[in-house]
Amino acid sequence: MDNLNAHFWPSSIETFGEARDRQLLNRVKFIDTPKHGTWLIMPEIEINVTDRQCTCGPIPDKKALKRNLKSLVTDWNKKGKNKMDI
Repeated sequence: MDNLNAHFWPSSIETFGEARDRQLLNRVKFIDTPKHGTWLIMPEIEINVTDRQCTCGPIPDKKALKRNLKSLVTDWNKKGKNKMDI
C-alpha cells in the first residue's frame, strides 16, 4: 500500500457507500510499502534475481522457460527465502 489518498478509509466510503465498503474491506488484506523500498523497487529486484538465476541464457521455448521458473520457485520455497507461485 502506498500513500495514495484512495487507501484512506473515507475515500472508499465515499466511493462505495458504507455498507458496500464494509463488505469489501472484509475481503482485503492491506500490505504496507516496505520501509526501505517502494512498491516498484521490490518487483524489480525479484525480476533481476529471476533473470540472473533462471533466464540468463537463451531459452529455446516457452516450455523450457516454464520448467526453469518452476525449478527456481521450488528451490526458493524449500529454502524459505521467498514464497511464490507460478
